[in-house]
Amino acid sequence: MAKIALDMTPTLNANKYRGVGRYTSNLIGALKRYDKLNEYILCSRNQKLPSVDLIHYPYFDLFFLTLPIFKRVKTIVTVHDVIPLIFPQNYPVGIKGKLRFEIQRMSLKSVNAIITDSCQSKEDILKYLRISKEKIFVVHLAADPIFKPLSESEAKKLTKKYSLPSKFVLYVGDINYNKNIPRLLEAVKKVGCNLVLVGMAFKNEDIFQTKEILSLIIKFNLEKKVWRLGYVGNSELCGLYNLADAYIQPSLYEGFGLVIVEAMACGAVVACSDIPVHREVAGDGASYFDPKDENKIAEVLNRLFKADGDKLKLQKRESIGQAKKFSWQKTVRDTVKVYGRVLSS
Repeated sequence: MAKIALDMTPTLNANKYRGVGRYTSNLIGALKRYDKLNEYILCSRNQKLPSVDLIHYPYFDLFFLTLPIFKRVKTIVTVHDVIPLIFPQNYPVGIKGKLRFEIQRMSLKSVNAIITDSCQSKEDILKYLRISKEKIFVVHLAADPIFKPLSESEAKKLTKKYSLPSKFVLYVGDINYNKNIPRLLEAVKKVGCNLVLVGMAFKNEDIFQTKEILSLIIKFNLEKKVWRLGYVGNSELCGLYNLADAYIQPSLYEGFGLVIVEAMACGAVVACSDIPVHREVAGDGASYFDPKDENKIAEVLNRLFKADGDKLKLQKRESIGQAKKFSWQKTVRDTVKVYGRVLSS
């Protein structure tokens, strides 16, 4: 039995509401549930590292010092994506950020293994961080088991709480450049449908991108068509996935697409941008569009809204089937394989 430390820092700060926090929390729970061969010890970045055989940092920030330079024990780190390096003009970091990036990149070269969420992210790490291919292992993520189909009566409780319309498209996530929210709003204007936006940043009007989104909502006369719910917990999020007529992910780029798996696990009809990682995640269970063309986004939404009941039922079954290809049991199995390779090397 090996002693393995898991850095739980993302569950203790603002990241707990973001994908990295949810990944860390689910990983910790799933490892303890499914792996009985190793002992897991939780720690945080501000604590002295306990005596262990290996430490896993389930997060990596390109521009903040989240990974120590000097490593006392064998080290594994999860790098979810390198999106800021793909769109540098949209993610300005300043001189200090550039210096921290060089330190982080140097530190990354001395880890024993890197886990990443998709084949696309592996290619990006190879290209932008120049890490040895043999060190990088793809381990797909999975939805929390709470995400599942609900009865209509269960889901309808949220309609009253949030004064939701009877028909709407749902988006869950952040507002960064790669999320492509301005084009989504343009498509919604063309279709004339209702849009529900979920994510903490949608309620923070001090953020530049949120101000831009609010300006576009006014410019497109969408004040009565867009609902900004902010952050909601997993239980309510499950209900929203079930209520939505379609879930949409218009991203220009992603490292994985966990929200797509969550939506599919709930039986949602999914429309998403035609980018390699979405094909990797959603397979044949989604409708695809060119994310750089709001007309193409609108076309797919119109098609979904006009689809007959039998076709929608088929799409819902395909969504659920695709989501079943991802599970935390499988994520744990693949993660533990990486631990074993590092421990035996």
